[in-house]
Amino acid sequence: MVISIHDCDFNEFTFGHDVLRAFDYYRIGGFAPIIPHLRDEGKGTTQSRMHTITPLSHQPLKVPDGVFNASRVIAGASQPPPNQSLPLSGSDAVIQLSAWFRPIFLQFKIPTWVDGKNRKVLEYVRVPLPWHDFYRMPLRCKGNPSQHSIMCNMQNRGHFSLYVTPNFHEKEKREEFYNSRTTVENCSFIRPLSIGQLYDGKSHHISYTGSSTTFWRFSEPVEIENGIFSIDSIEKDIANQPYYEFTPAKVNGIANSLSSLAREWGDDTEILHRTDTITDAIKNLSLVSSLKFNCQLLLGVTTQETV
Repeated sequence: MVISIHDCDFNEFTFGHDVLRAFDYYRIGGFAPIIPHLRDEGKGTTQSRMHTITPLSHQPLKVPDGVFNASRVIAGASQPPPNQSLPLSGSDAVIQLSAWFRPIFLQFKIPTWVDGKNRKVLEYVRVPLPWHDFYRMPLRCKGNPSQHSIMCNMQNRGHFSLYVTPNFHEKEKREEFYNSRTTVENCSFIRPLSIGQLYDGKSHHISYTGSSTTFWRFSEPVEIENGIFSIDSIEKDIANQPYYEFTPAKVNGIANSLSSLAREWGDDTEILHRTDTITDAIKNLSLVSSLKFNCQLLLGVTTQETV
């Protein structure tokens, strides 16, 4: 029997790291990203880092390592005189620039690659698909609530949640895109509600190819047009998301909103901590996003002049 379905040469944690690194260099809608926390789903592995927002004309600031490893991210700020030093300290530097933010919640998915050699696979028998080869992105639809249901509920409540899945599977391509910082340009972005709610508790997946905006939902085949977004097209959706003043109170408000949503399905685990600083507030929001929703938090940050 011809083996037609292949695993990717990399795992979810590696892919997520590459996507986030690429976001460091891909400026969306004039904002720079803060990437506070990355968690390998189901394994408890974590990587934490924070970025300091600095004006375009300034050199990177050296800040001490702490809970987060601080490094520079460029923000579109009004330029101070060249001889004026900014009172920036670690991850709380954003407060000095009157920053605003947009929260984005990413769920990284690793597909399998179907090479098209075996025409007896589900997609060719039931549809048949016109693609020579394609990817299958699994959906976690078991449990009450299921991960997919949670993602849909987040979007229903106005939170910007996205599935992110690669349009490649070879380690050579992964290294090429990583080194050229073009990983996000070679991903597919999918809004959960484009797939639709799935309540039957059965196994489901979507089949897609990076060359089409159409995907198919299985097990019962449903064609969904214009459901695959590139990073360029998803930018328009991100640009329409509201900005929030980057203060502990506003960040905590979103964390509390997500915690309330989690309590609706019986998850009343208390993970929020004291939040006197913006660093603590971001850490809380990141923990809620990761531990209760299995999502990576990405904060798009800009300065007041660009809002």
